[in-house]
This record gives sequence, structure tokens and C-alpha cells, in this order.
Amino acid sequence: MRNPLEVDHIDPRWDESREYQLVCGLENDYNYCERYNTLNIQKSNRFLPWRVAKDEIGEEPIEPGDLCQFLNRETGEWVLQEFLGEWWFEQTKHLCGNYRGGRVQFEQSLGMFQSRYKQLRIENSKQNGIANRDLGRGIFDPDNWDKVLAGSAKENARRMKAIVVIDPQGKKHYHDSLNGAARAHHLSAGNLCGVLNGTRAHTKHFTAYYA
Repeated sequence: MRNPLEVDHIDPRWDESREYQLVCGLENDYNYCERYNTLNIQKSNRFLPWRVAKDEIGEEPIEPGDLCQFLNRETGEWVLQEFLGEWWFEQTKHLCGNYRGGRVQFEQSLGMFQSRYKQLRIENSKQNGIANRDLGRGIFDPDNWDKVLAGSAKENARRMKAIVVIDPQGKKHYHDSLNGAARAHHLSAGNLCGVLNGTRAHTKHFTAYYA
């Protein structure tokens, strides 16, 4: 039986030359923490720059809920947030090995994303959706409806934030929303979102940032 407790690196080790990883944690007792394996799997190798400064509120981010000064990747400012909280996971979702591995497979048509599996993926997705509906699971579970509505509202609010798009000639264009900017410049909203989140350098040589 698997031990429910595991030793985790607070700041993850960099053993696999991950080009996206922002830090290489040390192999010593100061960087070790005992966690339940379920939380350790969820944390993965995520990392967000943090600091502890004199006369400022905050502590080392070790346990879930610890308040610490983290770097907001969207604004470049230091903000007080909970370690392993909702905001922290949102900020680090693109700095995770699972996410990166999936992106590589998708972009290079590897594994399940090979063209020969396209129809199978569509059929499996359809069958899973039907099963979830019939069994009242996932988004079809009444207990999850509030979460679904809250998530939808959060996503809509994020997409309605004003942004500035810089075209290939260097001219700035101001837009009230991500979707409006994508339509105006004939860009993919998903790719433009990647530029805003820092996971893409540009989309069709357009760059952007939140106003």
C-alpha cells in the first residue's frame, strides 16, 4: 500500500532541464516538506517567485494557506496571497510539467493527439459527456452548479478586462475585451490569451498586455 505521506521539495528540483522552470530548489533539509501524496501530486513541480521582506506581512510558503508575498505574473507586482490557494494555482497553471507535456503533445501531434486518433477522441468525448449527463456527474451534478456558474462568471470577467494590443508595426490598439481584440485583428482568442498570460511570445507577431 502506498504511503499517504511523501517528502516534497518546497522549491522544485530541476532535474530534467525544463526550459520553463523558474528555479532549481536545493537538495537539503531546508527545502524538504512532508505532504500528503494527493496534495503533492496536485502541486506537481509548480513554482511562483516569492519573497519574505523585513517589516512586510508574509512568511515562507510551506503549508497550504501560508500567507506570502508572491510575484503576480500579469502585473509584475508583489502581492500577499495564500500558498497553494486558488490564486496561486491560477498563476502557476502554465508552469506545470503536466500542462507543458500536454501542450507539446498537442502542438506536435504526439500520443493521443495523432491524427489517426482524432475520430476516437471525438467519440470518447461524446460518450463521456452522455455518461456524465445520465449519471449526474461533473457539471451535471446539482451540487456543482454553483461552482460552474462562479467559474463561468470569473472567466467572463477575465475576458472583459481591457487590453492593449501591439501590432507588427509597433502601433498600440486599445480594446475593452480579449474577444473584441481578437475579432478586430483576426486573431485566435486562445492564442491571444496565451500572449497575455506569458505562455506565448506573440500571435501572428502581435503582442498584448492588460491595460
